[in-house]
Amino acid sequence: MRHKKYLFLINLYLDKELDSKKEYLLREHLKVCKFCREYLEEIKKEKFLLNNLEFPSVSQDFDTKLFKALFQKTKESLYGLEFKIILGVFWSLVFLLFLKISLFLSFFKIDPLFLIDNLDFLEFLLTGGEL
Repeated sequence: MRHKKYLFLINLYLDKELDSKKEYLLREHLKVCKFCREYLEEIKKEKFLLNNLEFPSVSQDFDTKLFKALFQKTKESLYGLEFKIILGVFWSLVFLLFLKISLFLSFFKIDPLFLIDNLDFLEFLLTGGEL
């Protein structure tokens, strides 16, 4: 696209970074090219708006309040995450315990209902054979 070079030159022209030779070439091109003239006017408007933009005023301690609020939210979310991790680990351990008991019972071909009926025997197994 032949305009690409001129669009780049227009930006340099507005930033006052164009040497006199290139500025002359740009001005000559702008006389005959409607597209580049419109682009130049649009960029001038945008630059004017950005240069005259007013920022809202904030209190002196705005950044301190902002960082405290962000820290508090981060802290709350981390505590929630810690609780979820602990809960997940707990249920994983419960699952592994049941899996271990199930494998133990199936290895020795013990009926789980037998253990429920004979809790003393279950205590014997869990304590390692000591009553």
